[in-house]
Amino acid sequence: LPSDLRPVAVAAPLEGGVADLGRLHCRTRLECGVCAAVLPFGIWLVVAGLEDMSTDLGASVSPLGLMLAGLASCGLWLGASRLLAVRELRRQRVRVRHVAARYNQLCSFIGAQPLDEGAQ
Repeated sequence: LPSDLRPVAVAAPLEGGVADLGRLHCRTRLECGVCAAVLPFGIWLVVAGLEDMSTDLGASVSPLGLMLAGLASCGLWLGASRLLAVRELRRQRVRVRHVAARYNQLCSFIGAQPLDEGAQ
């Protein structure tokens, strides 16, 4: 995501001009952890509200639990794919100038100002 590329592009590079992906990796791991913690609660809500689904009113917390579990599952899936991408970027030792160039390519789509070429 472009919002992930900008901090990496403007951060001080490691030796050899390699991009420092530590903050991005930690943030993505935190997002995955939150989603993984919310997922069992959503499943528990679905199971806890199953009996209420058969009443005359049909008022149950199961649909809320299903939505929560679904959002957590999607967040976990997206976060896991982002973690795999960060791992691959680390393995390839991608340089800051390449990250900045990619961010500048995406600027026209997100309405942001491109990074200054001299600052890279």
